[in-house]
Amino acid sequence: MLAPQIAQNPPSFLTDARGVITYEYPLNERIRTLLRLEDLFERSRHFIARTDPHDHHMALLTLFEILEVASRADLKSDLLQELERHKQVLLSSLVGLAFGAAQMFAARGRWDAGFRFHFGPYIAIAALIALYWGEPLMRWYTDRL
Repeated sequence: MLAPQIAQNPPSFLTDARGVITYEYPLNERIRTLLRLEDLFERSRHFIARTDPHDHHMALLTLFEILEVASRADLKSDLLQELERHKQVLLSSLVGLAFGAAQMFAARGRWDAGFRFHFGPYIAIAALIALYWGEPLMRWYTDRL
């Protein structure tokens, strides 16, 4: 009974827009876990949108599986580390932008065809600033928002 319904209305997580099944080969366990969570969320969205009681049962089973996967302590620490890394990259880019803008402002009257703007050293300086004073700067910045 359920197979004909799925054949008539295939879930979007099985195929892409062209109707081709996509296979992923992640390089490490963290990526496999994140891909699994993405698939589970897509599957739960699919079954929640349907009206059949069997589909709602599958949605609940999928939600329980999401809870099981998301409750792993290593996944939580990996995600927190990844968020911290993104925060440091954002802060480095913002501080590098500030140094670069200051250089452009200081050199605005001396620009010619040979003027070179090097962004790399400012990113390196900004990375050091983010390493030593990242937390207070982020706190200051988010308080201003």
